[in-house]
Amino acid sequence: MRLCSLFFSSVLAACLFSLQVHAEAMRSDASGSPPGKENVTVQSSDAVPLPPLIRAVTSGPLPRVRLLLDHGTPINDRDKDGNSALIVASRNGNGGLARLLVERGSDVNIQNKDGMTALMFAAQKNHEEIVSILLSANARINTTNNEGATARLLARENGHDEVDMILKEAGGRCQ
Repeated sequence: MRLCSLFFSSVLAACLFSLQVHAEAMRSDASGSPPGKENVTVQSSDAVPLPPLIRAVTSGPLPRVRLLLDHGTPINDRDKDGNSALIVASRNGNGGLARLLVERGSDVNIQNKDGMTALMFAAQKNHEEIVSILLSANARINTTNNEGATARLLARENGHDEVDMILKEAGGRCQ
Protein backbone atom coordinates (compact mmCIF):
# COMPACT_ATOMS: atom_id res chain seq x y z
CA MET A 1 0.00 0.00 0.00
CA ARG A 2 2.80 2.40 0.90
CA LEU A 3 4.65 1.60 -2.36
CA CYS A 4 1.48 2.38 -4.33
CA SER A 5 1.11 5.69 -2.49
CA LEU A 6 4.72 6.66 -3.25
CA PHE A 7 4.25 5.77 -6.91
CA PHE A 8 1.04 7.81 -7.14
CA SER A 9 2.75 10.80 -5.47
CA SER A 10 5.63 10.64 -7.95
CA VAL A 11 3.30 10.48 -10.94
CA LEU A 12 1.21 13.36 -9.60
CA ALA A 13 4.32 15.48 -9.04
CA ALA A 14 5.53 14.79 -12.59
CA CYS A 15 2.13 15.75 -14.03
CA LEU A 16 1.99 18.97 -12.03
CA PHE A 17 5.52 19.85 -13.12
CA SER A 18 4.62 19.24 -16.75
CA LEU A 19 1.52 21.45 -16.46
CA GLN A 20 3.60 24.18 -14.85
CA VAL A 21 6.14 24.02 -17.70
CA HIS A 22 3.40 24.29 -20.33
CA ALA A 23 1.66 27.14 -18.49
CA GLU A 24 4.96 29.03 -18.18
CA ALA A 25 5.57 28.62 -21.90
CA MET A 26 2.18 30.14 -22.67
CA ARG A 27 2.78 33.30 -20.57
CA SER A 28 3.83 36.51 -22.27
CA ASP A 29 2.60 40.05 -22.48
CA ALA A 30 -0.38 41.04 -24.62
CA SER A 31 1.77 41.64 -27.70
CA GLY A 32 3.17 38.12 -27.58
CA SER A 33 6.69 39.43 -26.93
CA PRO A 34 8.32 39.36 -23.51
CA PRO A 35 9.80 42.58 -22.16
CA GLY A 36 13.07 43.39 -23.93
CA LYS A 37 12.28 41.19 -26.93
CA GLU A 38 10.26 43.67 -28.99
CA ASN A 39 12.15 42.72 -32.17
CA VAL A 40 10.94 39.12 -31.97
CA THR A 41 8.41 38.19 -34.62
CA VAL A 42 5.19 36.68 -33.31
CA GLN A 43 2.56 35.61 -35.78
CA SER A 44 -0.65 34.69 -34.09
CA SER A 45 -3.81 36.32 -32.86
CA ASP A 46 -5.76 36.00 -29.64
CA ALA A 47 -8.21 33.74 -31.47
CA VAL A 48 -5.48 31.25 -32.41
CA PRO A 49 -3.03 30.59 -29.57
CA LEU A 50 0.55 29.70 -30.38
CA PRO A 51 1.67 26.14 -29.67
CA PRO A 52 3.71 26.02 -26.43
CA LEU A 53 7.04 25.32 -28.13
CA ILE A 54 6.64 28.18 -30.58
CA ARG A 55 5.66 30.49 -27.72
CA ALA A 56 8.83 29.45 -25.84
CA VAL A 57 11.04 29.88 -28.93
CA THR A 58 9.51 33.32 -29.49
CA SER A 59 10.46 34.47 -26.00
CA GLY A 60 13.90 32.94 -26.40
CA PRO A 61 15.04 31.21 -23.19
CA LEU A 62 16.94 28.08 -24.18
CA PRO A 63 16.32 26.29 -20.84
CA ARG A 64 12.53 26.64 -21.23
CA VAL A 65 12.63 25.21 -24.76
CA ARG A 66 14.86 22.36 -23.59
CA LEU A 67 12.47 21.62 -20.71
CA LEU A 68 9.45 21.52 -23.01
CA LEU A 69 11.25 19.15 -25.38
CA ASP A 70 12.37 16.97 -22.45
CA HIS A 71 8.71 16.62 -21.45
CA GLY A 72 7.47 15.53 -24.85
CA THR A 73 6.19 18.74 -26.42
CA PRO A 74 5.77 18.04 -30.16
CA ILE A 75 8.76 19.56 -31.97
CA ASN A 76 7.12 20.12 -35.36
CA ASP A 77 3.86 21.79 -34.23
CA ARG A 78 2.96 24.79 -36.36
CA ASP A 79 1.26 28.14 -35.87
CA LYS A 80 -1.68 29.36 -37.95
CA ASP A 81 0.70 30.41 -40.74
CA GLY A 82 2.40 27.03 -40.89
CA ASN A 83 5.58 28.16 -39.11
CA SER A 84 7.38 25.58 -36.97
CA ALA A 85 9.54 26.42 -33.96
CA LEU A 86 12.62 25.98 -36.17
CA ILE A 87 11.28 28.45 -38.73
CA VAL A 88 10.63 31.00 -35.96
CA ALA A 89 14.10 30.52 -34.43
CA SER A 90 15.71 30.84 -37.88
CA ARG A 91 13.72 33.91 -38.83
CA ASN A 92 14.57 35.57 -35.50
CA GLY A 93 18.27 34.72 -35.73
CA ASN A 94 18.51 32.57 -32.63
CA GLY A 95 21.31 30.15 -33.51
CA GLY A 96 21.33 28.42 -30.12
CA LEU A 97 17.65 27.55 -30.36
CA ALA A 98 17.97 26.53 -34.02
CA ARG A 99 20.85 24.21 -33.13
CA LEU A 100 18.89 22.67 -30.22
CA LEU A 101 15.81 22.10 -32.37
CA VAL A 102 17.86 20.49 -35.15
CA GLU A 103 19.69 18.27 -32.63
CA ARG A 104 16.35 17.18 -31.19
CA GLY A 105 15.02 16.16 -34.61
CA SER A 106 13.08 19.12 -35.94
CA ASP A 107 12.15 18.74 -39.61
CA VAL A 108 14.50 21.18 -41.38
CA ASN A 109 12.44 21.12 -44.58
CA ILE A 110 9.01 22.19 -43.31
CA GLN A 111 7.48 24.89 -45.49
CA ASN A 112 4.99 27.42 -44.12
CA LYS A 113 1.90 28.62 -45.99
CA ASP A 114 4.06 30.92 -48.13
CA GLY A 115 6.38 28.04 -48.98
CA MET A 116 9.18 29.50 -46.83
CA THR A 117 11.58 27.19 -45.01
CA ALA A 118 13.90 27.83 -42.08
CA LEU A 119 16.81 27.98 -44.56
CA MET A 120 15.04 30.60 -46.67
CA PHE A 121 14.39 32.83 -43.65
CA ALA A 122 17.96 32.44 -42.40
CA ALA A 123 19.32 33.34 -45.85
CA GLN A 124 16.92 36.25 -46.31
CA LYS A 125 17.82 37.69 -42.88
CA ASN A 126 21.61 37.09 -43.20
CA HIS A 127 21.88 34.58 -40.34
CA GLU A 128 25.06 32.80 -41.49
CA GLU A 129 25.37 30.55 -38.43
CA ILE A 130 21.84 29.24 -38.89
CA VAL A 131 22.36 28.72 -42.63
CA SER A 132 25.37 26.54 -41.78
CA ILE A 133 23.45 24.63 -39.09
CA LEU A 134 20.60 23.90 -41.50
CA LEU A 135 22.89 22.88 -44.36
CA SER A 136 24.74 20.51 -41.99
CA ALA A 137 21.36 18.98 -41.16
CA ASN A 138 20.68 18.32 -44.87
CA ALA A 139 18.18 21.10 -45.48
CA ARG A 140 17.04 21.00 -49.10
CA ILE A 141 18.91 23.89 -50.64
CA ASN A 142 16.94 24.39 -53.86
CA THR A 143 13.40 24.28 -52.53
CA THR A 144 11.33 27.18 -53.86
CA ASN A 145 8.73 29.23 -52.02
CA ASN A 146 5.30 30.13 -53.45
CA GLU A 147 6.90 32.94 -55.49
CA GLY A 148 9.53 30.65 -57.00
CA ALA A 149 12.48 31.95 -54.94
CA THR A 150 15.22 29.75 -53.49
CA ALA A 151 17.20 30.51 -50.32
CA ARG A 152 20.12 31.68 -52.45
CA LEU A 153 17.96 34.08 -54.43
CA LEU A 154 16.55 35.54 -51.20
CA ALA A 155 20.09 36.06 -49.87
CA ARG A 156 21.21 37.68 -53.12
CA GLU A 157 18.13 39.95 -53.38
CA ASN A 158 18.87 41.25 -49.88
CA GLY A 159 22.57 41.86 -50.54
CA HIS A 160 23.88 39.11 -48.26
CA ASP A 161 27.01 38.18 -50.22
CA GLU A 162 28.53 35.84 -47.62
CA VAL A 163 25.34 33.81 -47.29
CA ASP A 164 24.97 33.80 -51.08
CA MET A 165 28.51 32.38 -51.38
CA ILE A 166 27.85 29.71 -48.70
CA LEU A 167 24.71 28.61 -50.53
CA LYS A 168 26.43 28.68 -53.94
CA GLU A 169 29.28 26.48 -52.67
CA ALA A 170 26.69 24.06 -51.25
CA GLY A 171 25.04 23.74 -54.68
CA GLY A 172 22.33 26.36 -54.32
CA ARG A 173 20.70 27.68 -57.47
CA CYS A 174 19.63 31.27 -57.95
CA GLN A 175 16.17 30.98 -59.49
